[in-house]
Amino acid sequence: MSNYRCVPLLTPFSKIFEKLIYARIYQHLVDNNILIDKQYGFRISSSIVKAAHKLHNATLNAFNNKKLWYILWFT
Repeated sequence: MSNYRCVPLLTPFSKIFEKLIYARIYQHLVDNNILIDKQYGFRISSSIVKAAHKLHNATLNAFNNKKLWYILWFT
């Protein structure tokens, strides 16, 4: 009994701690403009659908303008 730890209490504590740390790190990245516009994962109001839409538009524009796609996408 002297070595008893209440293990079920560790999970909620770690989840709360994780959310607090995430919020602070994310705010730091946003405030200091560290994340680039092409970063779609783990961002608020950003999704794979928006990334696919942007990729699709860049590809069609490059095709219509007879330009190389990778130059438009990565610049």
